[in-house]
Amino acid sequence: MQKTMSRMLIETSVRNALARCEESPERATRNLVDLGLNFSNGRFQKRLLTTIQRMLANQDSAYYPLIRDVLENVDSERLLRFGVNLGYEGCTLGARTIRAVEAEHDFNVPWALSLVVDGSLPERLPRYGQVIRQGLELGIHTFLLKIEGDPACAASLPLLAEDGAFVLFLEGRQITRELVDALRPVQNILVVVRSGPEAERACARLRLAQFPYGVYARYRSAGGVLDEAWFAGILPLHPILAFLVPERGCPRPDQQEVYRRVCALRNEQRYPVVPIELKRDLLWIDKMISDDDVMAVFDSRGDLHTGDGPACGPDCNVFRADLPDIFHRALAKRAALSR
Repeated sequence: MQKTMSRMLIETSVRNALARCEESPERATRNLVDLGLNFSNGRFQKRLLTTIQRMLANQDSAYYPLIRDVLENVDSERLLRFGVNLGYEGCTLGARTIRAVEAEHDFNVPWALSLVVDGSLPERLPRYGQVIRQGLELGIHTFLLKIEGDPACAASLPLLAEDGAFVLFLEGRQITRELVDALRPVQNILVVVRSGPEAERACARLRLAQFPYGVYARYRSAGGVLDEAWFAGILPLHPILAFLVPERGCPRPDQQEVYRRVCALRNEQRYPVVPIELKRDLLWIDKMISDDDVMAVFDSRGDLHTGDGPACGPDCNVFRADLPDIFHRALAKRAALSR
């Protein structure tokens, strides 16, 4: 990764701010947000950071204990690498590239790329590497990897894009001591553990190794996730983020209701964990970065899914076609379709 002067300046500023966090985590966090606003020039970054700035004005916010816990228990270089890759590379440089590609080619480029990686098929790893590099060329710097089977491949894929931000979704049983050791050299990752009986041990291992991590659950309907019992139940695991992921076929009204409640919980700031409705929040970010809100999920067979419907067909399989060709076929700009 060749660092630009802007990136080096941002890293130095953030590193200095993190070093001062021991004196006053609350003040240092507000300074970090102010610093982000000074460096940001996109509408998404400014809107997000302004919202955070407003929330941190609440001295009783439950996010302050969360911030203190993160600063005390997460390696600062991991926070820096993942955060700068997500914010600067993804939301500034990457967003600029995405808009340029969309304007030139009349197809949409999603802000984040989701891949279901079958770790039991190591012969596919070179192709996943090509897909990640193609994504970077299009401006995508955020990669969500759901790892199935042997998770050892998770240690190698983020190293292919050192300026990318990788979110690894794993089952609790997959997070062994061996996997944690394999991931120690990899600093541009956030690990997300599926909630359940095995999550406690997995999160304890990640916390001991000073990894940033979250917890996730899948839902089929709005019932069961809106009573807040799930959020309260995961607090002893000390996650930074709590992801809710809709199952395929979950009714759209249920997804909208869950998203409405997640937004309300974020604004209320009652829990020391940040709730995320993965699908709707990704679409919201994508809408802020470019005109159309799109998403791209490639399942373990390589088939593209863009939303609630079925796969997009054999011509949109990532093992048979390259990303630009797939996006040209499946993600044409709405303005181009209407011409």
